[in-house]
Amino acid sequence: MAKRYIIAMAVAMGAAGLASAQNTYVNAEMTQDHDLQGSARYVAMGGAFSALGAEASAMGDNPAATALMRKSEITLTAGALWGADKSGIDLDNGYSYGRTHFTFDQAAIVGAFKVDGRYIKNFNIGFNYHKKINFNNLNAGEIACSGSQLNQYADLLNNYGTDIYNRHSDGYIYGAYYDCGLIDYGYAPDGSVNWSRSSKLPATTGQSMYRMTKGAMHAYDFNLSVNVKDRYYVGLTIGVDYLNYSCENSYAERIGTDDAPYDFDIANYHKVTGSGFNFKLGTIIRPIEDNPLRIGVAVESPTWFLLSSHYDNTLRSKYDANIDDFVPVPGEFYSSCYSYYNMEYSIRTPWRFRLAVGSTVSNKLAWGVDYEYAIYKYEGMGYLAEDERRSIFNTIDDEMMNANTRHSLSGQHRVKFGLEYKPISRLSLRAGYNYICDIYKSERWDPGVADESTVNNIGTSWITVSPTHLLTFGLGTRIKWFGVDLAYKCRLQNASYYGNLDSYPSSIDMNTRRHSVICTLSARF
Repeated sequence: MAKRYIIAMAVAMGAAGLASAQNTYVNAEMTQDHDLQGSARYVAMGGAFSALGAEASAMGDNPAATALMRKSEITLTAGALWGADKSGIDLDNGYSYGRTHFTFDQAAIVGAFKVDGRYIKNFNIGFNYHKKINFNNLNAGEIACSGSQLNQYADLLNNYGTDIYNRHSDGYIYGAYYDCGLIDYGYAPDGSVNWSRSSKLPATTGQSMYRMTKGAMHAYDFNLSVNVKDRYYVGLTIGVDYLNYSCENSYAERIGTDDAPYDFDIANYHKVTGSGFNFKLGTIIRPIEDNPLRIGVAVESPTWFLLSSHYDNTLRSKYDANIDDFVPVPGEFYSSCYSYYNMEYSIRTPWRFRLAVGSTVSNKLAWGVDYEYAIYKYEGMGYLAEDERRSIFNTIDDEMMNANTRHSLSGQHRVKFGLEYKPISRLSLRAGYNYICDIYKSERWDPGVADESTVNNIGTSWITVSPTHLLTFGLGTRIKWFGVDLAYKCRLQNASYYGNLDSYPSSIDMNTRRHSVICTLSARF
């Protein structure tokens, strides 16, 4: 018993995290934008404003978009989101998770200042807040599979045991697994230690996984744009993003008979907070003077994030290595160990490039097509340099994780289409569509990445997302200076939830379809 308490204390003082470790897939989950957020007009037209312009929400796509606004404007947007994923479980029986979430999505103000000079016709200054990524989701289910998480931990110990045990007592989490009777060791002929899943355990017959994420990435854009001769529009946007992400994660294995209860589980809480900055440059050109055709080009820098990550983990087992007959203890779990770990690190998101074309027809019809390419394989991760001031400029790249990112991820293509039709002067009907491709070259996370993150926080689960389709519709009206716009959005998306490498390619199929309605109130002056 004394040994168990010593191990538990060591775990609590600095042991490894588990199921939500920072890795290529978690970083991609926190930075991939599979949604469309902004004013109701922007959403209803699929966000295809990088060439059309004259929309405050578009300053984050193409900073020149606000230069086409001739009047100052204020907009406020709110709505509701529903369609939380069931993933094969009854959310009304044992899991507390609401399917509907009310959201405040966007707020903007643009000041238009008329110059009417020989070249400069007007310049505009704007601010736009929008919820860039919404993380609210629930994934859970069961797999009848003989794969075991314990084999993965044993392999990691065999590959990196010496390094793990020699660094900050990280190896004590494995001591907890050993003390709970789940992993064991022997000696090879050469005297080296050989770790394995305990030979005393019957075969694994099933796995259970539960994963709930919450939070959002909030974007604050500050914009300056200029109209040159009513044909050339240029702009600059400085963006500040705030990330608030949390994940509750649990994994359990059934050992022995198929109808037996689960014999051990690991519960994990992972929270990430922090902020970053980026910049965007863009232009819109009317190549033919008497033609409304417009071409838009924009580039968005990476967002340089400085983040703080916290892990809480609890391991529970019905086995005890100190009992000779080594059978699961009936009823409550026999032993448990708690750990926590804190880490500060940086993420560098991909560069994004945008090209767009749009036009109007007889003041009745407007259309736009936008294309975006993001180079996710160059997303980067790093750590704060020791004894340096806390700053994004004092980070050291994690070379092994970044090499794994280049191996696992590729570029992301996104296409937006948008239409607006005015049957009468005070009514606008709108429709839009987005296609967003997946970014995964490899669906298997590589446990051989012995970097700062995976050595301290061993991950066992990961999620990959399929191509995403967004369908949008809306309408709007304006009476003098006051406007009301409504939009409906449907996101069609599937994902795969993997428990651990030993059970790959078995996964839980997830339907992450979402629906939302939003309303924007605006005033022009």
